[in-house]
Amino acid sequence: MTKNLYILLIAFLGLSAAAAIADSIIRFQIGAEIYTLHAFAAWFLMLHITGVIGSILLLKYYYYRGYRFAFFTAIINAIANLSVAAIFLLSYSFITLSFVGRSYSMPAFLFSLGSLILYALSLTFSNIRKRFWLKLAGVCALGICLVLISAVIVHMYPKDVRINIILEKIVQWVPIAGSLINVLFIINFLGEISTLKAENTNIPRQKSLENLFGFLAIVAFVFIIVSGTLLFNQSYTQSF
Repeated sequence: MTKNLYILLIAFLGLSAAAAIADSIIRFQIGAEIYTLHAFAAWFLMLHITGVIGSILLLKYYYYRGYRFAFFTAIINAIANLSVAAIFLLSYSFITLSFVGRSYSMPAFLFSLGSLILYALSLTFSNIRKRFWLKLAGVCALGICLVLISAVIVHMYPKDVRINIILEKIVQWVPIAGSLINVLFIINFLGEISTLKAENTNIPRQKSLENLFGFLAIVAFVFIIVSGTLLFNQSYTQSF
C-alpha cells in the first residue's frame, strides 16, 4: 500500500462523502421528486461507481494491513449494497420490472443491513479496533444500524403515526451520517500516511495500479461535478 494509493483512497472516500451530502440536500428540498429528474439516473450511477472504486481501494488496505475479518465483511457489504442499487435501478428504469423491484427490495435491504452490522462489528471488535478512528467509525456504523432496525420494525408494525413520522425524519439524515463515517476513515488514513516508511512509498509494480486509479479518480470527479450540477439545476427549477 503506497502513499499514492492512500491519497487516492482518501480522494474517493472524500468524493463519495461530498456526493452523499449533496444528494441528501437535494432530497431535503424536493423529496421523492428527485426520481423524476432527467439527470438522476446518471447521478445515481456515478454515486455507486465512485463508491465501488473506493471500496476496492479500501479492501486493498484491509488486505495489506491483515484485517481479515474487516476484509471479508466489507466484501459482503459491498455485494449487498450493489444488490440494492441494482434492484432499485431496474425498478426505476423499466416499468415492467417495477413489481419485481418492489418484491425484492425489502429482502435486499435486510441483506444490506445485516452485512452492515457485521462490517460495523468487525471495525469495533476485531484487531482493527486498535486504530482509534476506525473503531469510532464502527461504533457510528452500529448507531446507524440501530436507527435502520428501528425504522424496519416501525414499518412492519406501525402503531404510532407520530413516532413513524419522527423516525422517517431521522432516517433522512442517515446518508449524511454515513458520509461522516468516511471522514473518520480519512482522518485515520491521513495519520497513517505520515508514518509510512520511505521504502514503501515508491514500489514500481504499484505504479500501473496508481495510474489506473488516478485516472478513474479524475473521471469520477468530472462526472460527479457535471451530473451533480445538472441535478442541482433541475432540482432548483423543480422547486419553483
